[in-house]
Amino acid sequence: MQWEVQRRVAKKYLLIGIACVVLGAALLQAIPAAFNAVVTGLQTEAVANSLLDLVLTTVRWTLFPLGATLIGGSLILRELAGQVTVSDGEDTEM
Repeated sequence: MQWEVQRRVAKKYLLIGIACVVLGAALLQAIPAAFNAVVTGLQTEAVANSLLDLVLTTVRWTLFPLGATLIGGSLILRELAGQVTVSDGEDTEM
C-alpha cells in the first residue's frame, strides 16, 4: 500500500516538474514580445528593460531549477517505491 502512495506522489511530482519547465520556456519566449508591444513608443524604455530583465532572471532562476528538482525527485521516489518493504512489527535494531 505504501509503495502505491509513493508512486502516485512521484507521478504528481513528475507532472508538476514538467509543467514548471514548459511554463518557464513559454514565459521566456512570451514575456519579451509582450514587453516590447507595451513599451514601444514609451519614453521610459530603460526602466521597462530593467523590469524585463528582472522578470526573465526570476523565471530562469526559479522555474527551471524547480522543475528539474521535481523531475529528479520523482525519479528517486519511483525507484525507492519498489524497494519499500513492509515489516510485520518486529524491531530490527541491534
